[in-house]
Amino acid sequence: MRDIKDSATLESEGWEKRFIACSPRLEEAVEIYEAAGYEVHLAEVDPEDPEIKCLVCFEKPEELRKYRIIYTRKRGNPLKYL
Repeated sequence: MRDIKDSATLESEGWEKRFIACSPRLEEAVEIYEAAGYEVHLAEVDPEDPEIKCLVCFEKPEELRKYRIIYTRKRGNPLKYL
């Protein structure tokens, strides 16, 4: 998956940034959010993002590729169709 939207664009579309995770917690979180009635969008982690304060987990590129930023929004969001 290659995500081309930045955080500001996603948030303007009604997405809320939750947290960064990798397997197996990533899949667990997706299941929990979907069961709670949320749409889930996974975005790649940008090591240049100033919001990411700690990059210790991401020192190696192969490690960074394992992580995704979880965004959610309630299903039925009218902004979805803009």
